[in-house]
Amino acid sequence: MSQNILCLTDDNFSEYFSDSVNVKNNFLFLIDFWAEWCNPCKMLAPILEEIAVEFRGKIKVAKLNIDSNPIVTKKYNIRSIPTLLLIKNDTIVATKVGLMSKQQLCDFINTYVN
Repeated sequence: MSQNILCLTDDNFSEYFSDSVNVKNNFLFLIDFWAEWCNPCKMLAPILEEIAVEFRGKIKVAKLNIDSNPIVTKKYNIRSIPTLLLIKNDTIVATKVGLMSKQQLCDFINTYVN
């Protein structure tokens, strides 16, 4: 994982997604639920790297490996990967499932970025 993308786990998830953190900072997070064995996830990874840089200051990009982190995966009812969630104030504002192009991902994010 790069310095531009947060690595979320079951253990550190609440550090980023608690009422005190999100209400105070009003962050918009893009979370990629992925797995090592998922080829579409691997194809999406470099696109997310570019998005993390291009949208710096507007969103925070994060990844969560579903195989290593079953608690958060279950909390958000993730059934297919890659699944991308846009979360603001601990509320899902949008979901996309499956591989998409960089332009499709930018369009998706721009709908929700102020």
